[in-house]
Amino acid sequence: MAILLALLAGLGSLVNFMFLSNHVLQGVFTVLSVLSMVFYRGKRSVKSYNRDGTRLMTIGFAICFVSFLGSAAILLGDVLHLI
Repeated sequence: MAILLALLAGLGSLVNFMFLSNHVLQGVFTVLSVLSMVFYRGKRSVKSYNRDGTRLMTIGFAICFVSFLGSAAILLGDVLHLI
């Protein structure tokens, strides 16, 4: 469910960026992407295959994380008038 929320927030952010440019709506999408990371119930990382102590993000959590990064970057660009 959290992955679906992240996908909707990410796609909504892209549509808002391309067509609408509404700052409040972008803030809502950013909050939704943060909530998707908070409510994610699966494993967030797995051990590396090299057995050197590093950990890798799972695909599901990476989707939530990339959605947050994109939404936050668009919001920051809108607020600072960079875009």
